[in-house]
Amino acid sequence: MVNLMWDRLLSDVPGMDVFMISQERDIIWFNKSAESWAGPVRDARGKKCYAHLGGSESPHENCPIPKLMATGRPQIDLVTDGDSPYLVITLDLGNGLTGHLYMDFKRLMAAEKPSDDRV
Repeated sequence: MVNLMWDRLLSDVPGMDVFMISQERDIIWFNKSAESWAGPVRDARGKKCYAHLGGSESPHENCPIPKLMATGRPQIDLVTDGDSPYLVITLDLGNGLTGHLYMDFKRLMAAEKPSDDRV
């Protein structure tokens, strides 16, 4: 039961995008929700996150990976992209891997709107 819940969380909750990225910033995997803006994972695997996700030739100055590796502490950032704020949590997964959880509040709220028949 718990594995099924985690599988669903990691695979298809709109607005909850999960990425696995190496310390060298290579994309390893991301969930189905992230595919809505990042494209198919098969096309991104092995590419640099800053190039594929950010369209940049180098890591951005606020990349959480170096600070995570230096401190060993999870990094938590609130980012505003246009009018849609999102929370980014970056964790050390061990074995040279980092986990990134992007919570897009606008998409999460849109996905959770109650329908008229649930009232």
